[in-house]
Amino acid sequence: MALLDSVEPLLEHWQTILIASIILLAVYFRGIAPYQMLRAVYPKGPTPLPLIGHLVDALKHKGQIHLQMDEYYKKYGQIYSMLIFGNIPCIVIGDPEMIKEILIKESASFYDRPVSNIN
Repeated sequence: MALLDSVEPLLEHWQTILIASIILLAVYFRGIAPYQMLRAVYPKGPTPLPLIGHLVDALKHKGQIHLQMDEYYKKYGQIYSMLIFGNIPCIVIGDPEMIKEILIKESASFYDRPVSNIN
């Protein structure tokens, strides 16, 4: 009987609990789950924050992305992954020879990749 008495106040606010649960699920699937996929598939890189990715680091460097990339290069090595614009996965390669290998010698492997709309 004591258990039923403790649940009764929650039943009065079931709509609020339902809406809060839906919001939390939306935040999880939109903001957190993609980052877990990034860790499983892509090379090691900086840990992004949910929903905003690496925006804090960009603000720390006052929008000078080359300084941000240089810091990541020194910390994570010649190849690392990150999210740009909050949710677009990106692999960054800092070795010119590796870039040449990928763009020239292995170009046939990448011909069907989607074109980025980042200008």
